[in-house]
Amino acid sequence: SQRAAMLELAAATEKSAAAGDGDEFLQATRRNHAALEEASGNELIQSVMSLVHARSRRFWYIHYERWGDLGAAGAAHANLMRSVSLGNEAAAIENADRLVDYLEQFCRATIEPYGKK
Repeated sequence: SQRAAMLELAAATEKSAAAGDGDEFLQATRRNHAALEEASGNELIQSVMSLVHARSRRFWYIHYERWGDLGAAGAAHANLMRSVSLGNEAAAIENADRLVDYLEQFCRATIEPYGKK
């Protein structure tokens, strides 16, 4: 089922993060994004988000070794996948917020060195 697949994706995401395997983590998040897009059942969301996710993955891949935290990123992605797979809307919203908070912190860390001093 779609929900069981999401639970497997969550585990794979955490496993790649724990192993420090950025390449596999990138592929795991690509699979996570595709599963969430498909679960939306909305073709417009699928189209737009696939473009956004492709670009965000490139940005992350370029900068994650210096500014990223695979453990935090892995947990944030996996927790979101679990809450969606369980149909827990409140937890999904909370976990999406945590993921966005992590991503914002990550993005800020990559650009702050270039800001005004």
